[in-house]
Amino acid sequence: MKEILDNPLEQYQEIESKTAKNENKKEKWTAKIRKALSIFIATGLVTLSADPVLDSKIYFNENHIGKFIEYTGEDNEIKQLEMEYRLKELCEKYSVNIVGFLKTADEGARENREKEKGPLKVEGFESLGIFNEDLKEMWDETYPKNALNEVSRVAYISKSKQNVGDYNISGQMMAAGTNILSNEITFFKSLEGHSKKKDIIGTADWFFSHELGHMNDWAHTDNLTPEERIEFLQEVTQSFLMEGSFRDVLGYVDSINNPDQQKQLFYKVGEYWAGLCEYYFTFPDIQFNSLETALIEKWLLKGEKFDNLAMKEKRVGYVKKMLETNYYDKK
Repeated sequence: MKEILDNPLEQYQEIESKTAKNENKKEKWTAKIRKALSIFIATGLVTLSADPVLDSKIYFNENHIGKFIEYTGEDNEIKQLEMEYRLKELCEKYSVNIVGFLKTADEGARENREKEKGPLKVEGFESLGIFNEDLKEMWDETYPKNALNEVSRVAYISKSKQNVGDYNISGQMMAAGTNILSNEITFFKSLEGHSKKKDIIGTADWFFSHELGHMNDWAHTDNLTPEERIEFLQEVTQSFLMEGSFRDVLGYVDSINNPDQQKQLFYKVGEYWAGLCEYYFTFPDIQFNSLETALIEKWLLKGEKFDNLAMKEKRVGYVKKMLETNYYDKK
């Protein structure tokens, strides 16, 4: 998900003045980012989602837009025309394969809705000396319920995973990824690179906030209609392409490079959305533009009242409590 650039602090210095509303917030933001940057520079990790891509296997060869509209079951002509307009715009940007992608995602969501969902499961972190129930409690109590409902399981496995090639981020190991079929977030062995428990917890939570964004996008979210998936992707795409739209401090989104420009945009927009969610949770002082704020309220919070600043402070308290607890004593 993230790539460490050669000079991340240089890029940070260019944009830091845009990320704070006033000097007090700017100082607070600066201190947090500089501290956090040291963790990423040390680990050199990325996270990705291993989900459907713009592949010829899901290409609609015959009247792809018409077939999709038929699939939705929408019989209102005005709404059909609106859907057709949106899909044509998305096809221009991402190729006609985007229609098959959205249909595949929606079919998976329909299957997931038929499964019985229990409470969030957190597993495997005991190998890092962290009590699973502590992480579960922290995430349950400090992230929006509507967003968490899209995740069934978060697991850590002591196994390395090489970064896939579609982003062309060479030499990077995956720290975490999502699975659209099982609604799971998986963390990989790269987290073991931290020597301090505080850094392990902090990095895991940071990556969790990003992966939670992926789990609440136009592909992963189970409780969206086909029409909403189209609208969601179109709105985030438009926001990403606007001049002055948010970019992550480490330059990860803009570093994604694929020879196919439509695929490259597809990957960048997906990581842009996950990055918005990540920074919304991890750095609540950051100032997004009004459209980006509206997107978070509409598609991530889904109408839920949520104080990201208060919940971030509450999460800090949970981390302190975890640092005071020895896993092996607690067992």
